Amino acid sequence: MLRSKSALAFPGREDEKEKSMKGKPDKQRWPEMLSPEDRIAEAKEKTRKIVDHLLHVIAVHESNRALLFSDTLAKQVPPSHAAHTFNLLCDNQYRYELVRLCALWDPSKPDRESIPTIAALVDSDAVRTLLAEETQRHWVQLPARVIPSDEGSDDEVQKLAESIAHAQSAAFGVKQAQKALHWLKSAKRMETRVRRCDRYLALVDSRDRYIAHNLSFAAARKAPLTTAKYGDDSWLLALSIRIIDRLNLGICGANFDWNGSQKIAEKRALNFWNGVSLKVLG
Repeated sequence: MLRSKSALAFPGREDEKEKSMKGKPDKQRWPEMLSPEDRIAEAKEKTRKIVDHLLHVIAVHESNRALLFSDTLAKQVPPSHAAHTFNLLCDNQYRYELVRLCALWDPSKPDRESIPTIAALVDSDAVRTLLAEETQRHWVQLPARVIPSDEGSDDEVQKLAESIAHAQSAAFGVKQAQKALHWLKSAKRMETRVRRCDRYLALVDSRDRYIAHNLSFAAARKAPLTTAKYGDDSWLLALSIRIIDRLNLGICGANFDWNGSQKIAEKRALNFWNGVSLKVLG
């Protein structure tokens, strides 16, 4: 039987290669390759950053509501050559919002600060258990705060009051830990439903076809039977706020006044756009 040239030149090389390959463990996928502690640390960092990204999108959204969906400026621009530039301004503003909004939903990757990335990092029973324990430990370790009576009290009464306060904190910590688990699981379910929703996929199609790329009509679409419409951006933004709020509570143990932030962004946008006067030259 003939042997290959390489086998003749290097006897035993192939057997050695096979043995070395068998001894190597299979490469784990991200984020499974990370320890639960590392996954939590990365999730906390990305959650804090995505809160800032979301606040920016909220500001852009409120600015676009005042610019695009109000006739305050539009009625100052009569049919003219200048109207083309005004329409271009509105179109660019709206496209930018879609780009930043869809970026919040980029697929999970180590270098992405997105909702799917954070959801993937905490999609583990071990990770969720550690986060719940961390939440519970925070409340248990809080020093007991007992306001002393004006009339004074002896040491035994003071110790009893501190013991009761500590027990209440511990019980509250258990409830907060259970809530953290609920928030994390709820956020993951919502994130999965959004990524599979044709309404969301149609927005991504619009982003890919008309903004990020110039895809031909023959290119495959994620939602071939659905077309993005005005208002879908508001729908996706509202869901993004709800999901990020749950992730922020479950991972960082922090609450955020999203409603207040939206009102501030709306006030700033109206103060600017309603104060703008246009003089069209022709």
